[in-house]
Amino acid sequence: MAATSVGCQAIWLRKLSVDLQQEQIGPTEIWCDNKAVISMTKNPTFHSRTNYINFRYHFIRDLVAGGIISLKFYGTNNQVADVLTKSLLRKQA
Repeated sequence: MAATSVGCQAIWLRKLSVDLQQEQIGPTEIWCDNKAVISMTKNPTFHSRTNYINFRYHFIRDLVAGGIISLKFYGTNNQVADVLTKSLLRKQA
């Protein structure tokens, strides 16, 4: 899960900014294109569908609940970095 990796990096950057006397006020916004991850972090109840997800992936839920990060939806079609990772279409309708 990429959101967990980004959450760890956000914690590191927040600690680095505190060391540089530039403490961040409010949560770090992370833009994600996975609605399932966003809904799983906002709803803290345990579902049968999340039963077999490894416990380390629930780390992102704790970060959202603690106000350290906030996940925002950003569609796949709007992501500029996808040009570097996906092939281009011949003709876009």
